[in-house]
Amino acid sequence: MSETQLEMNLNPATGNRLRDALEHGDFVTLIETQVPPAEMDRDAGLQRLEALEKTVLARSEGYAALAVVDNSSRSDWRAAELASGLPGDNRDRHLVYLSGAEMDEKSVSDLLHVAAHAGLRNIAAVSGEIPEKLRTARSCSQTPFTESTDILRMLTSPPYDFYAGATVNPFQYTPYTLLGSYYKMAKKFSCGAGFLVTQAGWDMLKLQSLTWYLTGRSMFYPHIARLILLSPERADSIRSGGMPGIKLSRDMKKMLDRELTLSKNQFESVQYRRLELQAAGCRLLGFSGVQICGADIPAKAEFVLQRIRAALEEFSSFETWLDEYNAFMAGTEIAPFAGDFQLYDRVLHRNYPFDAPPETRELPEPEVSLPEKAGYFSRSFLFGETEGERPGRSGCLKRLLTGCRGCRVCHLPVKNFICHETCPMKLLNGICGDVDADGDCPVTGRECVHHRILRLAHWRNRLPEQEKLIFTDD
Repeated sequence: MSETQLEMNLNPATGNRLRDALEHGDFVTLIETQVPPAEMDRDAGLQRLEALEKTVLARSEGYAALAVVDNSSRSDWRAAELASGLPGDNRDRHLVYLSGAEMDEKSVSDLLHVAAHAGLRNIAAVSGEIPEKLRTARSCSQTPFTESTDILRMLTSPPYDFYAGATVNPFQYTPYTLLGSYYKMAKKFSCGAGFLVTQAGWDMLKLQSLTWYLTGRSMFYPHIARLILLSPERADSIRSGGMPGIKLSRDMKKMLDRELTLSKNQFESVQYRRLELQAAGCRLLGFSGVQICGADIPAKAEFVLQRIRAALEEFSSFETWLDEYNAFMAGTEIAPFAGDFQLYDRVLHRNYPFDAPPETRELPEPEVSLPEKAGYFSRSFLFGETEGERPGRSGCLKRLLTGCRGCRVCHLPVKNFICHETCPMKLLNGICGDVDADGDCPVTGRECVHHRILRLAHWRNRLPEQEKLIFTDD
């Protein structure tokens, strides 16, 4: 097959209604649905998806579509394969997620080939959650992961031309987990992302901080907030830590405990009102849309779309919405622990002040022990000239003092002499969305490699440089 024929097959001459809606300022509502579990018949799973699509696309007001995500417990098939079975004339409306968990680049490329031939146009790249069965350093290190930055490059490189999305976890409460998430987000834009979706969470203050950061850095990309419609089962799961990346404060746990004692109708009424307020708030804070998790039954999806549309009409000003939101939350503290770090002052008191843009707060002094300082200077003396070096030279000494994994190209000097490939998922470009609230790795329980790199970079007054460093496994 010639290159011309291949390009024609992989890039059908179709429009992209999701891209048009986001870039034209339409407020988008995506109903999230997961790939069915492995035990469900594929035809039954596709029939369920088609029924949900029919309900969602029947809405005449506003832009609504599906967000098809990979099952975190792994199914026999992936979101791109499932979405490829939908009717062809609407595939450009939906968003499809592609997780790099347990996938090498060849497997990712095969899925992109399927997606492109099917006419899917919108793909959000995620590194993926670490499955429970792999949450040991040994099993995780033996499992392939394709980082989201690498997937984004593939999405936007010939012969493909997908509208590529990235994800970010803005619900971080320490300086280096928060900045690590923002820096990783900036790298994803540099790797080809054209829009952004947040991880799920409740903290509207953190959502506004994200929009302020994007605006202040002139990153004018469409961004979508992922919100959760709670059921009693999902609330129990979140309370027990069953949803990676979601952290609850003591106040939020108490609020959920109270809500779980309500009758079914009362519980649902509270959840719908919370969702309405969050969706309307996101629109007023500058978000381009919302992605709703927990409404993937047709009747529930239809009701959610009605309620969100009504909320968007109910709240036309930031001040009116803020009063109602504060009354609903009744002083509930959202931050999961005391002393949380906020990047800006007076967030969620006003909209973005274009007349006097907010300044970022100064970071607290980094905690670096004397042994850490001594280790840094000794590694600096020994390996200060190793940037760009191929493996082999000083291999044993590097392995002993830095945990060196024999990377194809050494980047120890710009990574504060910490080998970033010691990350269990082998992520080269920054922190993952599952990092613990205090910066610990969810696999090893020790300080995240990338968190430590940022902490030492701050100590060396080189923190901003880390946002611009992008690495590939070359």
